[in-house]
Amino acid sequence: MIQRYLNYKIFILLFIVVAQLYAPKVYILGQAVAIDIFLIYLTYISTHNSRIAVILIGFLFGLIQDIITQYELLGLFAITKTCTGFILGSLNNYNKIWNKNIKMVFLFLAYFFHFIISAYLMFDRLITPTSYILNISLLQSIWTFLIIYIVNKFILIDNKIIE
Repeated sequence: MIQRYLNYKIFILLFIVVAQLYAPKVYILGQAVAIDIFLIYLTYISTHNSRIAVILIGFLFGLIQDIITQYELLGLFAITKTCTGFILGSLNNYNKIWNKNIKMVFLFLAYFFHFIISAYLMFDRLITPTSYILNISLLQSIWTFLIIYIVNKFILIDNKIIE
């Protein structure tokens, strides 16, 4: 039983790594926006696990994402996914207390925080204007929130993130 559960979790993790590796970029308002499948799955995990588990899984996802996407800035996604895992760990604590609107605002702000820190650390701040960093972070946040809303509405039947 435990071996079967572990095999299932390892299969899901490998599927997510491959999906993130081959995730397409979508162009919104002339900006390339990528799907962050690790962040979407981290959000799902945060509703069912403790904060420390979400932090550790966020670090693991960030490190894997650093290795497969950008080895020049190794540790960038590891630190941002760890911080976001800490923030998303509150979903499990307040899942029964917060209503749907508060959860939606909380998720959007957590995504915006994640993407603004990532973009700020990724781009050269001497060349890249702050307005561009805010613009790309906002587009990424909206895109990720729409994906999580669609997944929550149409794919997750029993274990919904936003109820």
